[in-house]
Amino acid sequence: RDAYQAGATYLDRDGDGYACEKQFNVYVLGDRPQPTTPTSLPSPKTTSITSLTIISVGDGDTVRVAVEGRPVTVRLACIDAPETAQEYGKDASIALKMLLPQGTKVTIDRKATDRYGRTVAELNAADKNVSLEMVRLGAAWVYEQYLDACPLTAAVLREAERNARTQKAGLWKMENPTPPWEFRRARRT
Repeated sequence: RDAYQAGATYLDRDGDGYACEKQFNVYVLGDRPQPTTPTSLPSPKTTSITSLTIISVGDGDTVRVAVEGRPVTVRLACIDAPETAQEYGKDASIALKMLLPQGTKVTIDRKATDRYGRTVAELNAADKNVSLEMVRLGAAWVYEQYLDACPLTAAVLREAERNARTQKAGLWKMENPTPPWEFRRARRT
């Protein structure tokens, strides 16, 4: 902080007045201020947003959409797909790219903002819930830890996962697939 205040502004790459926060994910001066350009969708009070356009797919549970001409990262609510570096991770990413090719129009039902500043939302494309489709394909787990955010689809998501497991769809072809939350925990330790 002292170096930044002494003029080392290169430490604040995003220009928000907080040095190195992306590297360390901390804000020494308190909560991060809201940026003046949109980096997330409106608050949960404005939950449904229609006709946003997919810019790109990050991995099996993350996309970028255009909001007022700027990219916003959206994390699919209530599911967790394998990490890209994890077995079946690239396949999950491909599955999401097939469901949401670049330019696809989506409706977003915003649930929250996660600790990384991403909008967490259920996406619908062509009247299909994308999280549900990913689970049906066997490309994602139901994320029980955060399932409260999806009360209307929780039972359907669980049933879709049971069916995908029974049919050995996608990642369920593997003998003992590692859930992404366990994969992340193992990498941190």
